[in-house]
Amino acid sequence: MAQTNLGFEILLEDLTATFDHVGSHVVFGDPRFEKEPFNRDGDLLRGEALRYFTRLFAAGLTAEVEFHSPAYPNFTSFLTPWLNWGYPNPDGRYHWTMLSGEYTYRVWGNRGTHRLLDIEVWEGDLANMNLCSPVGGYRHIYGGKTDLEVSEDGSFEVILSCDEHPGNWVPLPEGKGHIYIREWFYDLATEQPGAYFIERVDATYPPPAPVAADYEDAYRRLIDFLRSQPDFLQRGINMHYDAPEGSVAFPPNLLTMDSGREVAFRNQVYARGTFECEPDEAIIMEVEPPKAQYWLFVLMSNFWEHYDRRGRQISINGSEAVLDSDGKFRAVISHTDPGVPNWLDTYGHMQGLVGGRYNWTETVPEPTLKRVKLAELFDHLPADTARITHEERQAVLRSRLINARRIGIDA
Repeated sequence: MAQTNLGFEILLEDLTATFDHVGSHVVFGDPRFEKEPFNRDGDLLRGEALRYFTRLFAAGLTAEVEFHSPAYPNFTSFLTPWLNWGYPNPDGRYHWTMLSGEYTYRVWGNRGTHRLLDIEVWEGDLANMNLCSPVGGYRHIYGGKTDLEVSEDGSFEVILSCDEHPGNWVPLPEGKGHIYIREWFYDLATEQPGAYFIERVDATYPPPAPVAADYEDAYRRLIDFLRSQPDFLQRGINMHYDAPEGSVAFPPNLLTMDSGREVAFRNQVYARGTFECEPDEAIIMEVEPPKAQYWLFVLMSNFWEHYDRRGRQISINGSEAVLDSDGKFRAVISHTDPGVPNWLDTYGHMQGLVGGRYNWTETVPEPTLKRVKLAELFDHLPADTARITHEERQAVLRSRLINARRIGIDA
Protein backbone atom coordinates (compact mmCIF):
# COMPACT_ATOMS: atom_id res chain seq x y z
CA MET A 1 0.00 0.00 0.00
CA ALA A 2 1.28 3.43 -0.88
CA GLN A 3 2.16 5.67 2.04
CA THR A 4 -0.69 8.02 3.05
CA ASN A 5 0.19 11.63 3.58
CA LEU A 6 -0.59 12.71 7.14
CA GLY A 7 -2.37 15.79 5.81
CA PHE A 8 -5.04 13.65 4.16
CA GLU A 9 -5.48 11.55 7.29
CA ILE A 10 -6.24 14.75 9.20
CA LEU A 11 -8.45 15.97 6.36
CA LEU A 12 -10.49 12.77 6.45
CA GLU A 13 -10.87 13.08 10.21
CA ASP A 14 -12.01 16.70 9.85
CA LEU A 15 -14.48 15.79 7.12
CA THR A 16 -15.89 12.88 9.13
CA ALA A 17 -16.22 15.00 12.27
CA THR A 18 -17.89 17.78 10.30
CA PHE A 19 -20.30 15.34 8.68
CA ASP A 20 -21.26 13.88 12.05
CA HIS A 21 -21.60 17.22 13.83
CA VAL A 22 -23.49 19.09 11.12
CA GLY A 23 -25.68 16.08 10.31
CA SER A 24 -26.78 15.74 13.93
CA HIS A 25 -27.35 19.50 14.13
CA VAL A 26 -29.54 19.53 11.03
CA VAL A 27 -31.58 16.42 11.92
CA PHE A 28 -31.94 16.89 15.68
CA GLY A 29 -30.85 20.45 16.44
CA ASP A 30 -34.14 22.32 16.09
CA PRO A 31 -36.13 22.06 19.37
CA ARG A 32 -39.29 23.20 17.60
CA PHE A 33 -39.62 19.80 15.96
CA GLU A 34 -40.52 18.25 19.31
CA LYS A 35 -43.51 20.58 19.73
CA GLU A 36 -46.79 21.42 18.02
CA PRO A 37 -47.41 21.59 15.11
CA PHE A 38 -44.19 19.94 13.93
CA ASN A 39 -44.48 16.78 16.02
CA ARG A 40 -47.65 15.83 14.16
CA ASP A 41 -45.45 14.86 11.22
CA GLY A 42 -43.23 12.80 13.56
CA ASP A 43 -40.64 10.60 11.88
CA LEU A 44 -41.59 11.95 8.45
CA LEU A 45 -39.99 15.24 9.45
CA ARG A 46 -36.85 13.50 10.71
CA GLY A 47 -36.56 11.53 7.51
CA GLU A 48 -36.83 14.72 5.48
CA ALA A 49 -34.24 16.37 7.71
CA LEU A 50 -31.79 13.54 7.03
CA ARG A 51 -32.48 13.71 3.31
CA TYR A 52 -32.03 17.50 3.42
CA PHE A 53 -28.60 17.09 5.02
CA THR A 54 -27.47 14.54 2.44
CA ARG A 55 -28.73 16.87 -0.28
CA LEU A 56 -26.57 19.65 1.18
CA PHE A 57 -23.65 17.25 1.14
CA ALA A 58 -24.35 16.44 -2.52
CA ALA A 59 -24.64 20.16 -3.33
CA GLY A 60 -21.32 20.78 -1.60
CA LEU A 61 -19.67 18.00 -3.60
CA THR A 62 -21.05 19.55 -6.78
CA ALA A 63 -20.00 23.12 -6.02
CA GLU A 64 -16.72 22.62 -4.18
CA VAL A 65 -15.28 19.38 -5.58
CA GLU A 66 -16.70 18.39 -8.97
CA PHE A 67 -17.41 21.74 -10.69
CA HIS A 68 -14.93 24.09 -9.02
CA SER A 69 -12.62 24.80 -11.97
CA PRO A 70 -12.67 28.50 -12.95
CA ALA A 71 -9.95 27.98 -15.55
CA TYR A 72 -12.01 25.29 -17.35
CA PRO A 73 -15.66 25.78 -16.33
CA ASN A 74 -18.57 23.56 -17.25
CA PHE A 75 -22.24 24.16 -16.48
CA THR A 76 -23.98 21.68 -14.22
CA SER A 77 -27.64 21.25 -13.29
CA PHE A 78 -27.40 22.77 -9.86
CA LEU A 79 -30.94 22.54 -8.44
CA THR A 80 -33.10 19.54 -9.35
CA PRO A 81 -35.51 17.18 -7.55
CA TRP A 82 -32.33 15.44 -6.37
CA LEU A 83 -30.48 18.65 -5.37
CA ASN A 84 -33.53 20.32 -3.86
CA TRP A 85 -32.38 22.96 -1.38
CA GLY A 86 -32.23 26.72 -0.88
CA TYR A 87 -35.78 27.73 -1.94
CA PRO A 88 -35.69 26.52 -5.58
CA ASN A 89 -38.42 27.20 -8.12
CA PRO A 90 -40.27 24.00 -9.16
CA ASP A 91 -40.80 25.51 -12.63
CA GLY A 92 -37.09 26.16 -13.12
CA ARG A 93 -33.88 24.73 -14.45
CA TYR A 94 -30.69 26.03 -12.87
CA HIS A 95 -27.24 25.93 -14.48
CA TRP A 96 -24.13 26.90 -12.49
CA THR A 97 -20.35 26.95 -12.50
CA MET A 98 -17.40 28.68 -10.80
CA LEU A 99 -15.58 31.71 -12.25
CA SER A 100 -12.57 33.89 -11.51
CA GLY A 101 -11.93 37.57 -12.21
CA GLU A 102 -8.50 36.73 -13.62
CA TYR A 103 -10.10 35.28 -16.76
CA THR A 104 -12.46 36.30 -19.56
CA TYR A 105 -15.32 33.97 -20.48
CA ARG A 106 -17.76 33.57 -23.35
CA VAL A 107 -21.26 32.26 -22.63
CA TRP A 108 -23.38 31.39 -25.63
CA GLY A 109 -26.26 29.22 -26.76
CA ASN A 110 -29.94 29.42 -27.59
CA ARG A 111 -32.51 30.67 -25.10
CA GLY A 112 -35.35 28.37 -26.24
CA THR A 113 -38.94 29.54 -25.73
CA HIS A 114 -39.35 29.25 -21.96
CA ARG A 115 -40.82 32.22 -20.12
CA LEU A 116 -37.84 33.76 -18.37
CA LEU A 117 -34.08 33.53 -18.91
CA ASP A 118 -31.79 34.99 -16.26
CA ILE A 119 -27.99 35.15 -16.46
CA GLU A 120 -26.37 36.35 -13.24
CA VAL A 121 -22.80 36.58 -12.04
CA TRP A 122 -22.15 36.54 -8.29
CA GLU A 123 -19.04 37.26 -6.28
CA GLY A 124 -17.83 34.80 -3.72
CA ASP A 125 -17.69 31.05 -3.22
CA LEU A 126 -20.64 28.96 -2.00
CA ALA A 127 -18.33 27.66 0.72
CA ASN A 128 -19.52 30.80 2.56
CA MET A 129 -22.84 32.20 1.32
CA ASN A 130 -22.54 35.10 3.76
CA LEU A 131 -19.90 36.54 1.43
CA CYS A 132 -21.84 35.98 -1.81
CA SER A 133 -23.96 38.56 -3.64
CA PRO A 134 -24.93 39.30 -7.26
CA VAL A 135 -22.65 41.48 -9.38
CA GLY A 136 -24.70 41.87 -12.55
CA GLY A 137 -26.51 40.10 -15.34
CA TYR A 138 -29.31 40.03 -17.87
CA ARG A 139 -32.90 38.87 -18.01
CA HIS A 140 -35.06 38.04 -21.01
CA ILE A 141 -38.82 37.47 -20.97
CA TYR A 142 -39.82 35.47 -24.05
CA GLY A 143 -41.84 37.77 -26.31
CA GLY A 144 -41.70 40.60 -23.78
CA LYS A 145 -39.33 42.64 -21.66
CA THR A 146 -35.61 42.15 -21.97
CA ASP A 147 -32.22 43.66 -21.21
CA LEU A 148 -30.38 40.92 -23.12
CA GLU A 149 -29.70 41.14 -26.85
CA VAL A 150 -31.02 37.93 -28.44
CA SER A 151 -31.11 37.11 -32.17
CA GLU A 152 -34.37 36.24 -33.92
CA ASP A 153 -33.41 32.56 -33.89
CA GLY A 154 -32.89 32.68 -30.10
CA SER A 155 -29.10 32.61 -30.18
CA PHE A 156 -27.08 34.90 -27.94
CA GLU A 157 -23.57 35.53 -26.62
CA VAL A 158 -22.44 37.16 -23.38
CA ILE A 159 -18.90 38.14 -22.39
CA LEU A 160 -17.89 37.90 -18.73
CA SER A 161 -14.79 39.87 -17.73
CA CYS A 162 -13.47 42.55 -15.42
CA ASP A 163 -12.93 44.88 -18.40
CA GLU A 164 -16.03 46.20 -20.18
CA HIS A 165 -16.89 44.79 -23.61
CA PRO A 166 -19.40 45.94 -26.26
CA GLY A 167 -22.71 44.08 -26.56
CA ASN A 168 -23.89 41.71 -23.87
CA TRP A 169 -21.31 42.06 -21.10
CA VAL A 170 -21.44 41.13 -17.42
CA PRO A 171 -18.69 42.29 -15.05
CA LEU A 172 -16.74 39.80 -13.00
CA PRO A 173 -15.57 40.28 -9.41
CA GLU A 174 -11.84 40.63 -8.99
CA GLY A 175 -11.56 37.36 -7.10
CA LYS A 176 -13.78 34.27 -6.92
CA GLY A 177 -17.21 34.28 -8.50
CA HIS A 178 -19.85 32.05 -9.97
CA ILE A 179 -22.64 32.20 -12.53
CA TYR A 180 -26.25 31.09 -12.52
CA ILE A 181 -28.36 30.62 -15.63
CA ARG A 182 -32.01 30.23 -14.68
CA GLU A 183 -34.72 29.04 -17.05
CA TRP A 184 -38.28 29.40 -15.78
CA PHE A 185 -41.20 27.80 -17.55
CA TYR A 186 -44.79 29.06 -17.53
CA ASP A 187 -46.56 26.70 -19.93
CA LEU A 188 -44.57 23.55 -19.41
CA ALA A 189 -46.49 21.66 -22.10
CA THR A 190 -45.38 23.92 -24.97
CA GLU A 191 -42.27 25.90 -24.01
CA GLN A 192 -38.84 24.68 -25.08
CA PRO A 193 -35.69 24.63 -22.94
CA GLY A 194 -32.53 26.38 -24.06
CA ALA A 195 -28.95 25.20 -24.53
CA TYR A 196 -26.02 26.92 -22.80
CA PHE A 197 -22.26 26.73 -23.07
CA ILE A 198 -19.30 28.44 -21.42
CA GLU A 199 -15.60 28.58 -22.18
CA ARG A 200 -12.62 30.56 -20.99
CA VAL A 201 -11.39 32.79 -23.76
CA ASP A 202 -7.96 31.64 -25.04
CA ALA A 203 -8.12 28.36 -23.11
CA THR A 204 -5.88 25.57 -24.37
CA TYR A 205 -6.60 21.85 -24.11
CA PRO A 206 -6.28 19.40 -22.52
CA PRO A 207 -6.80 20.99 -19.09
CA PRO A 208 -4.00 20.27 -16.62
CA ALA A 209 -4.40 17.10 -14.58
CA PRO A 210 -5.22 17.63 -10.89
CA VAL A 211 -2.50 17.48 -8.27
CA ALA A 212 -2.81 16.43 -4.63
CA ALA A 213 -3.16 20.02 -3.40
CA ASP A 214 -6.26 20.46 -5.59
CA TYR A 215 -8.05 17.70 -3.69
CA GLU A 216 -6.98 19.07 -0.34
CA ASP A 217 -8.31 22.53 -1.26
CA ALA A 218 -11.55 21.03 -2.59
CA TYR A 219 -12.37 19.11 0.56
CA ARG A 220 -11.45 22.03 2.79
CA ARG A 221 -14.01 24.06 0.84
CA LEU A 222 -16.53 21.24 1.24
CA ILE A 223 -16.02 21.29 5.00
CA ASP A 224 -16.58 25.06 5.03
CA PHE A 225 -19.72 24.59 2.92
CA LEU A 226 -21.17 22.03 5.32
CA ARG A 227 -20.39 24.18 8.34
CA SER A 228 -21.84 27.42 6.95
CA GLN A 229 -24.82 26.51 4.78
CA PRO A 230 -27.36 25.06 7.27
CA ASP A 231 -27.38 28.07 9.61
CA PHE A 232 -27.32 30.51 6.69
CA LEU A 233 -30.37 28.85 5.14
CA GLN A 234 -32.11 28.51 8.49
CA ARG A 235 -32.22 32.29 8.90
CA GLY A 236 -34.35 32.48 5.78
CA ILE A 237 -36.51 29.52 6.82
CA ASN A 238 -37.20 31.17 10.18
CA MET A 239 -38.83 34.11 8.44
CA HIS A 240 -41.58 31.76 7.25
CA TYR A 241 -42.28 30.74 10.85
CA ASP A 242 -42.44 34.44 11.83
CA ALA A 243 -45.05 35.32 9.19
CA PRO A 244 -48.28 36.87 10.53
CA GLU A 245 -50.97 34.26 11.12
CA GLY A 246 -53.42 33.92 8.25
CA SER A 247 -51.22 35.61 5.65
CA VAL A 248 -48.39 35.06 3.18
CA ALA A 249 -46.04 38.04 3.32
CA PHE A 250 -43.52 39.41 0.83
CA PRO A 251 -40.83 41.08 2.97
CA PRO A 252 -38.19 42.93 0.94
CA ASN A 253 -35.34 41.44 2.99
CA LEU A 254 -36.34 37.77 2.82
CA LEU A 255 -33.02 36.66 1.37
CA THR A 256 -30.86 39.60 2.50
CA MET A 257 -31.19 38.49 6.13
CA ASP A 258 -28.65 39.84 8.63
CA SER A 259 -25.63 39.79 6.32
CA GLY A 260 -26.69 43.08 4.71
CA ARG A 261 -25.76 41.64 1.30
CA GLU A 262 -28.25 40.93 -1.46
CA VAL A 263 -28.51 37.17 -2.00
CA ALA A 264 -31.59 36.87 -4.19
CA PHE A 265 -32.77 36.95 -7.79
CA ARG A 266 -32.75 40.58 -8.99
CA ASN A 267 -36.08 42.42 -9.22
CA GLN A 268 -38.01 39.64 -7.59
CA VAL A 269 -39.98 39.43 -4.36
CA TYR A 270 -40.33 36.19 -2.42
CA ALA A 271 -43.25 34.93 -0.35
CA ARG A 272 -43.00 33.60 3.18
CA GLY A 273 -45.71 31.79 5.08
CA THR A 274 -46.69 28.51 6.68
CA PHE A 275 -49.66 26.16 6.59
CA GLU A 276 -51.22 23.82 9.15
CA CYS A 277 -53.85 21.48 7.80
CA GLU A 278 -55.48 18.36 9.27
CA PRO A 279 -56.78 15.63 6.93
CA ASP A 280 -60.38 16.84 7.41
CA GLU A 281 -59.46 20.49 6.78
CA ALA A 282 -58.66 22.80 3.87
CA ILE A 283 -56.95 26.17 3.64
CA ILE A 284 -58.20 28.74 1.15
CA MET A 285 -55.45 31.00 -0.19
CA GLU A 286 -56.88 34.17 -1.73
CA VAL A 287 -55.07 36.99 -3.52
CA GLU A 288 -55.45 39.57 -6.27
CA PRO A 289 -53.04 38.38 -8.98
CA PRO A 290 -49.92 40.55 -9.22
CA LYS A 291 -49.15 42.60 -12.30
CA ALA A 292 -46.03 40.54 -12.91
CA GLN A 293 -44.22 38.92 -15.80
CA TYR A 294 -44.12 35.70 -13.80
CA TRP A 295 -45.72 34.57 -10.53
CA LEU A 296 -46.05 31.31 -8.61
CA PHE A 297 -47.06 29.83 -5.26
CA VAL A 298 -45.65 26.56 -3.94
CA LEU A 299 -45.78 24.33 -0.87
CA MET A 300 -42.42 23.48 0.67
CA SER A 301 -40.85 21.40 3.42
CA ASN A 302 -39.46 22.91 6.61
CA PHE A 303 -36.04 22.81 4.95
CA TRP A 304 -36.73 25.17 2.01
CA GLU A 305 -37.30 22.34 -0.46
CA HIS A 306 -40.36 22.40 -2.68
CA TYR A 307 -42.36 19.18 -2.58
CA ASP A 308 -42.01 16.87 -5.57
CA ARG A 309 -43.88 18.36 -8.54
CA ARG A 310 -43.63 15.25 -10.71
CA GLY A 311 -47.16 13.88 -10.80
CA ARG A 312 -48.34 16.07 -7.91
CA GLN A 313 -49.76 19.61 -7.91
CA ILE A 314 -47.62 21.22 -5.23
CA SER A 315 -47.32 24.52 -7.13
CA ILE A 316 -49.38 26.76 -9.37
CA ASN A 317 -47.98 29.52 -11.58
CA GLY A 318 -49.74 32.43 -13.26
CA SER A 319 -50.17 30.53 -16.52
CA GLU A 320 -51.73 27.50 -14.78
CA ALA A 321 -53.95 29.47 -12.39
CA VAL A 322 -57.71 29.51 -12.92
CA LEU A 323 -59.08 32.88 -11.76
CA ASP A 324 -62.56 33.32 -10.33
CA SER A 325 -65.16 35.60 -11.93
CA ASP A 326 -64.14 38.45 -9.61
CA GLY A 327 -60.59 38.24 -10.98
CA LYS A 328 -59.07 36.80 -7.81
CA PHE A 329 -56.87 33.75 -7.48
CA ARG A 330 -58.07 31.23 -4.91
CA ALA A 331 -56.19 28.02 -4.24
CA VAL A 332 -57.12 25.21 -1.85
CA ILE A 333 -54.44 23.59 0.30
CA SER A 334 -55.56 20.11 1.33
CA HIS A 335 -54.47 16.48 1.69
CA THR A 336 -56.97 15.13 -0.84
CA ASP A 337 -58.26 16.48 -4.12
CA PRO A 338 -60.89 19.13 -3.27
CA GLY A 339 -62.36 19.10 -6.78
CA VAL A 340 -61.18 22.59 -7.81
CA PRO A 341 -58.48 23.32 -10.43
CA ASN A 342 -56.28 25.35 -8.05
CA TRP A 343 -55.37 22.56 -5.64
CA LEU A 344 -52.11 22.73 -3.66
CA ASP A 345 -51.27 19.21 -2.47
CA THR A 346 -49.87 18.99 1.09
CA TYR A 347 -47.75 15.98 0.05
CA GLY A 348 -48.92 14.16 3.17
CA HIS A 349 -47.83 16.88 5.61
CA MET A 350 -49.82 18.36 8.48
CA GLN A 351 -47.68 21.50 8.30
CA GLY A 352 -45.09 23.10 6.04
CA LEU A 353 -44.01 26.28 4.32
CA VAL A 354 -45.78 28.41 1.71
CA GLY A 355 -43.42 29.95 -0.83
CA GLY A 356 -43.82 32.04 -3.92
CA ARG A 357 -42.28 34.66 -6.16
CA TYR A 358 -43.36 37.64 -8.25
CA ASN A 359 -40.88 38.55 -10.99
CA TRP A 360 -40.68 41.90 -12.81
CA THR A 361 -43.81 42.94 -10.94
CA GLU A 362 -45.62 46.26 -10.59
CA THR A 363 -47.70 45.17 -7.59
CA VAL A 364 -47.06 43.02 -4.53
CA PRO A 365 -50.43 41.74 -3.25
CA GLU A 366 -50.21 39.48 -0.18
CA PRO A 367 -52.45 36.40 0.04
CA THR A 368 -54.67 35.58 2.99
CA LEU A 369 -55.10 32.06 4.37
CA LYS A 370 -58.43 30.83 5.73
CA ARG A 371 -58.67 27.42 7.45
CA VAL A 372 -62.01 25.60 7.06
CA LYS A 373 -63.47 22.12 7.31
CA LEU A 374 -63.01 20.22 4.06
CA ALA A 375 -66.66 19.12 4.11
CA GLU A 376 -67.69 22.80 4.23
CA LEU A 377 -65.19 24.05 1.64
CA PHE A 378 -67.68 25.17 -0.97
CA ASP A 379 -69.59 27.19 1.62
CA HIS A 380 -66.53 29.46 1.74
CA LEU A 381 -65.83 29.69 -2.00
CA PRO A 382 -67.68 31.73 -4.64
CA ALA A 383 -70.77 29.98 -5.96
CA ASP A 384 -69.35 29.87 -9.49
CA THR A 385 -65.98 28.36 -8.48
CA ALA A 386 -64.70 26.11 -11.25
CA ARG A 387 -64.76 22.34 -10.66
CA ILE A 388 -62.52 19.57 -11.98
CA THR A 389 -63.32 15.89 -12.47
CA HIS A 390 -61.15 12.97 -11.42
CA GLU A 391 -60.31 12.24 -15.07
CA GLU A 392 -59.34 15.87 -15.70
CA ARG A 393 -57.13 15.86 -12.62
CA GLN A 394 -55.38 12.70 -13.78
CA ALA A 395 -54.58 14.39 -17.10
CA VAL A 396 -53.13 17.42 -15.30
CA LEU A 397 -50.95 15.35 -12.97
CA ARG A 398 -49.72 13.08 -15.74
CA SER A 399 -48.80 16.18 -17.74
CA ARG A 400 -46.77 17.54 -14.82
CA LEU A 401 -44.83 14.29 -14.64
CA ILE A 402 -44.12 13.99 -18.36
CA ASN A 403 -43.28 17.66 -18.93
CA ALA A 404 -40.79 17.72 -16.05
CA ARG A 405 -38.84 15.09 -17.98
CA ARG A 406 -39.46 16.70 -21.38
CA ILE A 407 -37.93 20.03 -20.43
CA GLY A 408 -35.24 18.53 -18.21
CA ILE A 409 -36.35 19.87 -14.83
CA ASP A 410 -35.66 16.47 -13.27
CA ALA A 411 -32.45 15.81 -15.20
